Amino acid sequence: MNINTQETIGQLATALPDATRVFEQFGIDYCCGGKRTLVEACQLKHLEIERVIHSLAEAEVSRVQSSEERDWRSETLTTLAAYIVDTHHFFTKQEITRLENLLAKVCCLGH
Repeated sequence: MNINTQETIGQLATALPDATRVFEQFGIDYCCGGKRTLVEACQLKHLEIERVIHSLAEAEVSRVQSSEERDWRSETLTTLAAYIVDTHHFFTKQEITRLENLLAKVCCLGH
């Protein structure tokens, strides 16, 4: 996986589904600071860019490996319902908390 260090944080956050979590881990602002390049963001936070790139690549590999191919047409409705609850509902509950914090940040900037 090649990551263009001159792309903006916002572009990377859009292109790589798990980039936002990596950016949060390193304290990189991808929302309001999304117009900075990856190089600029790392310099601002005094981060080794190679470390951030490595984490972005790891997150993408992990995401690809964990995505399972399953033919849901052949599964029972009980199995499908359990999968939805266990996977998507759990994820959604986690994301709501994360998104509430991001929303609070953005709303505070507007005042």
